Amino acid sequence: EMIRGKGHNLSIDWYIYGTLVHEMLTGIPPFFHPNKDKLFYNIQNAKLRFSSKLSNTAKDLLSKLLNRNPE
Repeated sequence: EMIRGKGHNLSIDWYIYGTLVHEMLTGIPPFFHPNKDKLFYNIQNAKLRFSSKLSNTAKDLLSKLLNRNPE
């Protein structure tokens, strides 16, 4: 929502919480790339990939929090 410049609602808070949880569990944010343009592309388009070290419960939570569809 914010990257596309279309405003945002409460769903962005859940998404941001998901990025925080992901970084706390793995040490890096989801979709990370050192190049800003590639990072923004990844946030909007890349498949969410999980570390094999994450539990199924963590993967389930993160996949629900990092949902790109605000509906």
